[in-house]
Amino acid sequence: MDWNWTFLAWCICILVPVLVLPRRQRYSTTVPLPPGPPGWPVFGSMFSLGSMPYKTIADLRKDYGPVVWLRIGSINTVALLTADAATELFKNHDQNFAERKITEAMRLMAFIRRLCC
Repeated sequence: MDWNWTFLAWCICILVPVLVLPRRQRYSTTVPLPPGPPGWPVFGSMFSLGSMPYKTIADLRKDYGPVVWLRIGSINTVALLTADAATELFKNHDQNFAERKITEAMRLMAFIRRLCC
């Protein structure tokens, strides 16, 4: 009788995320994202980057254009592959980058830089 409850608990733990997560993801993206390579559900595009990721990302410009959307693990990333795209982004959306929060790592690096130099 005990194994029936264990089996039922495992079924619930597996079926609930399978049924709930696709619905949540379907409604979460309302803004169209830039094109990018398809990725695995948990790992994203990590496996398609190869041994030299900087060259692989630069080669994505041929297929997807100057702005590429990548999922690296669970982190969503936008890669700007040309100087013109970067200039346009920072010209038109500079307010979004002006209020960047200062993290503890930034403070630590500034402290270390003052000590060394």
